[in-house]
Amino acid sequence: LRWISSCVMDMIRLRCCRQPVALRNPDLREPLQRLAAGCPPERLFHYLDRLNAGGREAQSSINDQLLLEDVLIAWHELAAGDCGARGGIRR
Repeated sequence: LRWISSCVMDMIRLRCCRQPVALRNPDLREPLQRLAAGCPPERLFHYLDRLNAGGREAQSSINDQLLLEDVLIAWHELAAGDCGARGGIRR
């Protein structure tokens, strides 16, 4: 979840700033920029919030496989440019 979170944070930086000074994943700049261009910042922030909540949930007795599947399905929707299909990750 941390790696996906860092990618989403970079996408937010790329979407909101013309020339972000620092990216956590500079090697992924171009693909993340393409992904970010297709998503409104609000959707990216919503997804990041859900990833952070998922990190907290992963420390409890939640079903880890279900959490990971949910996160990856939503990531796929972001990557496919389908930012509004499910409204982000379900709670």
